[in-house]
Amino acid sequence: YFFIAYYMAAPDFAAGGAIDPVRAAQHRPLLLVIYCLMIVGFGAKAGMVPMQAWLPAAHPVAPAPASAVLSGVVAVIRVTYYMFGPEFLAGSWPQYVLLTLALATVFVGSMLAYREKLLKRRLAYSTVSNLSYILFAAALMTTQALAASFLHLIVHSVVKIMAFFTAGAVLHYAHREYVPQLEGL
Repeated sequence: YFFIAYYMAAPDFAAGGAIDPVRAAQHRPLLLVIYCLMIVGFGAKAGMVPMQAWLPAAHPVAPAPASAVLSGVVAVIRVTYYMFGPEFLAGSWPQYVLLTLALATVFVGSMLAYREKLLKRRLAYSTVSNLSYILFAAALMTTQALAASFLHLIVHSVVKIMAFFTAGAVLHYAHREYVPQLEGL
């Protein structure tokens, strides 16, 4: 925020972006680099490739209620739509970087979830993949895609919280933590 405050029309986030296009015009390449760095930082929190390694390692040891954190995704959406704005970013190289990283993360998260035997870690890899579906939709920078990303965010939050609670209950009551042990439960 400190680096782009000068280029903002107002000190607060605004729908459509707070960047003043007149001030930002001459330093657009620098602002795009700053946006990309912000996306990399928040992408690490969201578990995007290649920074996803911490998320599946944290979920299996975390209490079941703590395993549903989506703040990295929300931060990317806020920076994209309320700080920089889709008009400023659409068609730019950082948009393509975000789209590429999101698609790579969808694939990597899905493949890692498929081969994982530990239940809570499988759910964590699934979370990595689903968060990237949300990021991909948001990175398309259309009204319909943003609505789809918010809908997926809400549904994923509810479903994944229930899944982690269920995994916690299975671990607590049945003492089973691996997927092959769930057969016949």
